[in-house]
Amino acid sequence: MDFHGRIRLPEGYESGHYELGILSDDGSVLSVGTEDNQTIVLSQDRNTPTRFSCSENAAIYFDEDTDLTFNLKYVQGPRYHISVILLWRKVEGPNDARVG
Repeated sequence: MDFHGRIRLPEGYESGHYELGILSDDGSVLSVGTEDNQTIVLSQDRNTPTRFSCSENAAIYFDEDTDLTFNLKYVQGPRYHISVILLWRKVEGPNDARVG
């Protein structure tokens, strides 16, 4: 599967740094940026049972004007586990994201 979309802060969310995470099995790769320039922020590109991974880079700063595009590539392997959930959480600063 190849998901494309936009990431913006919902109304009422506080500006700040946000860490991205994904709960998935098998292959998933998340890229975030602008239409012309995206960076891989999370790569779990292998057959695995369902597991949680956090962004590999520093947290991303979001405010009311931030409008980023994303691409989430997902490959379903064996049929025993099926999961792909994109998550985010606010962290204190750019280097407070858990790596891995």
